[in-house]
Amino acid sequence: MLRSVKKLMFLSLILIFEHHLGFSQVKGVGFGFSQEQARNEALADVSSQISVQVQSTSGRTVTEITGKGFSEDYIRQVLTKTQLPILGATFTYKNVKNEFECLAVLNPSVTDLYKNEIIQIQNEAKKLSSSQDLNDLSRLLTLSENYSQYRVVLTHFSESADDFPISVSEIQKRYDEKAGNISSLNEFSAFIKRLFKENSYYIYAPEVSNSKEITPFAATLRQRMMASLPTTTSLDKATFLITGSYSILEDRIELNLKTVDKEQKNVKSASFRFLPSAYEGLRFKPESADLESLISQGLVLNNELRPELRTSIGKTNLLFYNQDKVELFVKMNKPGYLYIMGHVNNSGSRFSYLLPINGDGSKRDFVLFINADDANKWISLGEFEIEAPFGTEILQVFASSDDIVDRVPDFYINDSGYPVIGTNPDLVVTKTRGMIKKKKTQTNTTSEFSLTYTTMEKN
Repeated sequence: MLRSVKKLMFLSLILIFEHHLGFSQVKGVGFGFSQEQARNEALADVSSQISVQVQSTSGRTVTEITGKGFSEDYIRQVLTKTQLPILGATFTYKNVKNEFECLAVLNPSVTDLYKNEIIQIQNEAKKLSSSQDLNDLSRLLTLSENYSQYRVVLTHFSESADDFPISVSEIQKRYDEKAGNISSLNEFSAFIKRLFKENSYYIYAPEVSNSKEITPFAATLRQRMMASLPTTTSLDKATFLITGSYSILEDRIELNLKTVDKEQKNVKSASFRFLPSAYEGLRFKPESADLESLISQGLVLNNELRPELRTSIGKTNLLFYNQDKVELFVKMNKPGYLYIMGHVNNSGSRFSYLLPINGDGSKRDFVLFINADDANKWISLGEFEIEAPFGTEILQVFASSDDIVDRVPDFYINDSGYPVIGTNPDLVVTKTRGMIKKKKTQTNTTSEFSLTYTTMEKN
């Protein structure tokens, strides 16, 4: 849990905005103290809009998005956990109050660039498609994800391409047969050293495939990787990032990891099949999956009013330890209002609370207004220190184009000084959503977006 000078906890977010399909041309805006920083923010904005548009277009099947050979869960992770490659965008810069503003424009004419990249990927994949070599199979996993990312951008522009020459499941099957099983964490450490040979990694703990929670098993894997590889605890100093997720099967756990560079380009992919003896005594099932599912049900994605929330180390695979200090940022693409509601839903503690922004005396203190000058800029909500109770938490940020103060739930200050809404997060989520929908008008724009984090006590 987080506490700042204003007393609060911490995080998975949901914001509210109107459903509106994206246009063919995509414009992204970014701000920064250098042109490079502003450009990277603008590219991330373009990527986010494409992902939202592809997800929000109802009726699309997995095959329509990326062709045959990819599962629904695989595509969900591509759309929600990766930054899409942006090729051929044009950039315009201007100075705004001691900052650079970058406008990135991606036009439909760039589709030939994506098709050429896909052809190169397909040609390399065809040469490796019958290989049984572990390094070749690892390369095929990387190529398959690169293909799916380029194909998603083509889908946004209503274009298509030939299917990837081999299914991901077939690559994975061969890889698992060649790699064998991991029966202990020591075996995992040795395997990691052989596969990942670059320098200066920043390592994220893997998430569970159906949850954003970081379990004790995932935290242990991160610790093992940090002890086995040349790593840094600073994102700015890292050359490569390692991230991933795992699936829980009846008789094993399957872990997928990937390395990306600072431009988010996939460098290497690997997977590991753990036998029960490797995770004996470690909790590997998420506690928050039911609440996460409830929050994601009926989630409306929208490009009209697009809020985002991130921490000082990113938006996904978030794990913090007691006394860690974390800065929280919020951004919206247009002026609007928001308030943030958090949920603690662990085995030892269950309650929902409001995140103080300007204080905790009245409902107005919990509302943040983002004006036109601050649109598309990351606004710091302050630095927070991680404290007990530990576990996985979710922040819901409700945003609206109209003043939202009359939709802030009733609260009381508990003995620890937190503005508590209720002690049943499931009920709070349902009631708050109902209130938002009931008070939505034809002119009012609302929508949702979510983020999750886990806190633990350092041994």
